[in-house]
Amino acid sequence: MKSLLFVIVFSLPTTLEGLASVELSHILSQALIYSPYLKMSQHQIEAKEGDVQIARAKFLPHFQGEAGRGRQSKDNYYTNLQKRRFKEAGDAGLARVNTNVEQDGAYWNVTVQQDIFKGFGNVHNFKEKARLRDISEVEYRIQKNSLIYEVLQTYVEILNLQSMLSYLEEAQKTALSQKQKTDRKFELETISKSTQLKAHEELLEIEWKSVEIQKSLQLAKQHLDQLVGIPMSASSHFPPLKIKDLKIDPLSSYLEKISKNLDLTKNELTIAKDRYKKRLTYAQHLFMPNLGFEFNYEKRGRKFTDLEEAWKLGFVVKAPLFDGLENFGEQAKARAALHASQVEKHVVITTTELDIKKNYFEFESKEKQIQFLQKKRERLQKEYDQVLKSFNQQAATKTDIQAAEVKVREIETQLLETKRNQFLNFVALQKLTGDISYEELF
Repeated sequence: MKSLLFVIVFSLPTTLEGLASVELSHILSQALIYSPYLKMSQHQIEAKEGDVQIARAKFLPHFQGEAGRGRQSKDNYYTNLQKRRFKEAGDAGLARVNTNVEQDGAYWNVTVQQDIFKGFGNVHNFKEKARLRDISEVEYRIQKNSLIYEVLQTYVEILNLQSMLSYLEEAQKTALSQKQKTDRKFELETISKSTQLKAHEELLEIEWKSVEIQKSLQLAKQHLDQLVGIPMSASSHFPPLKIKDLKIDPLSSYLEKISKNLDLTKNELTIAKDRYKKRLTYAQHLFMPNLGFEFNYEKRGRKFTDLEEAWKLGFVVKAPLFDGLENFGEQAKARAALHASQVEKHVVITTTELDIKKNYFEFESKEKQIQFLQKKRERLQKEYDQVLKSFNQQAATKTDIQAAEVKVREIETQLLETKRNQFLNFVALQKLTGDISYEELF
């Protein structure tokens, strides 16, 4: 069992230049509530659940009711035409015939329809839609994992940028002091013009890097707001991410957990969905009979008070004879989709294995890098202490102290960045082998 000192400890809520301190755990909890990405995934689940309900409805009888009441004039074009013909016939008996037609009517009826057999097409369609719903649920978990990881990654990026900006501020003071010192020496003609220009160049380089870091920090905070779903970075101070003991398991343990990878779970559900889709196309091939029945009961008359009943029961058998070979195309399409999903499974497994090894090896490599940086910091700290001692003995200048201090700050910044990035490797290993348990990180 490998272990590395890796704990997330946060400072108590404080105020920095009027900004409220916000812990990372609070940011994550807010993201899981307000993030638009999770809301979109949740709505996708609801939509797929609707498709399942539609597919389930095929197994149930469908009832339809209808009622009507109508009135119409007794005379119309046809009755008048008949009356004229009777008169033209010259027969007094026919001329006395009443050609008026009673057009008033009232009725109500109920119709019941039910599919009995459709080549098991309804069964396979229902199972396909159920797998699509299951896929959307796994996609929600994948989106949740990605959201947690990206929030952590963005938070670490913000801390790294803040550390770099703090270091550049100290470096800028030293570079400015060095520039002023070289300007004086150039006036005294004790250094060359190129030496003076080099000092100016170093100051300008630090200034443009500071501007670049400031803009990157602004974008990172805006990205964090986008992930969380509510604006919070502008009025918040992000406390430092301190590390405590987090242990990693042997590499073989992570490789054994590949079966829990959410992308692989999604792929397996996709294979099942494509398999049902293929069966559906075969269940609806040519000459496959579709059997159903319909029952209708009605009452009809001149008024609702004098209705007469009637009923009708019928069975219908339909079989497609020729559809322009459309069904054969659907079968070929379903087969290809199934084969593609099966091939994708191998790709997902190998990709996950590579990503696990990559993050595991990076974790181990950073462990050695941290040891190296800690030793280097000890040496630079001793050099700084020596320069400070020389300054007290008037054997070194204030600029020398600033330069030594900047070196210490630089290595401390690198050390913090390495520890934070190693923490992301730890979280990535969780992400690749199931759900991220972010509660255990705090």
